[in-house]
Amino acid sequence: MGAYLAPKPSAQRQYALLKLRNPGGTGHVQNGRITWRWSVQPTPVSRVYQARLACDSRGRPEIFIESPNLGLLSGSRRIPHLYDQDKVRLCLYLPGTGEWTTSKVLADTVVPWTSLWLLFFEEWLWSDEWKGGGIHPPIDERKKEDIK
Repeated sequence: MGAYLAPKPSAQRQYALLKLRNPGGTGHVQNGRITWRWSVQPTPVSRVYQARLACDSRGRPEIFIESPNLGLLSGSRRIPHLYDQDKVRLCLYLPGTGEWTTSKVLADTVVPWTSLWLLFFEEWLWSDEWKGGGIHPPIDERKKEDIK
C-alpha cells in the first residue's frame, strides 16, 4: 500500500483558514497567490512585529518582517536564519525535508513558526547566541530553491 498524500489546500482555503485563525490580519488571493499581513507578539512582554506572508501559486510560502526594522534592532549584527538580510525573509524550515509541504496549512505552520522565530530572535538580541536550532542549506541550494 502506498503512502497517503494529503490533498493540497487551495489558495482560497488557505486564505480562509488564515482569516479564521488570525482574525486581525488582512490580505488577498490573486491568481492563486496569497498575501497576508498580521501582527505578531511572541510573548506578552515582546514588541509587536508586522509580518507578511507571500505564498506563490505553487504553494511556497515566504515570510517577511516589515516592522520594526530588525537590522536596526540587531545593531548591525548579521541576523541568523534569514534567507535575505535586506528583505528580512525568515528561514523557518529547511526545503526538501518535509517540514513544509504544500499539503500543510499555512495558519498551522508558518504563521506560528514566525512567532517562534521572533521569540528566538529576541533572545538572540540579548545573548548573541541563536538558540532556535536549525540549519541553512548551502548558498547554492538556497538559490536553486528560490528558482523553483
